[in-house]
Amino acid sequence: AKCDTSPGSYSGSLVHFSCPLNAESLPKWTAESFGVSGDQLFSTNAVKIAQRVEMYQCVEDVHTKTFKQGDRTVEEKSYTY
Repeated sequence: AKCDTSPGSYSGSLVHFSCPLNAESLPKWTAESFGVSGDQLFSTNAVKIAQRVEMYQCVEDVHTKTFKQGDRTVEEKSYTY
């Protein structure tokens, strides 16, 4: 396909374009583009962009053991995740 041809003229056809990109015409992507508000986390101009977010969570279990050591009572804690 030619870069200066209307895209509608290729309707229904599989086409390949190889054209120079004008940096000023690229959309600006920010965190708000993904529904995240707040400070400006990132900003970039690109044809396409994707964001992948992961969150990890763990559960902390506390195990307490109390025992006598001489005339004192000692409490020992251990943690598992």
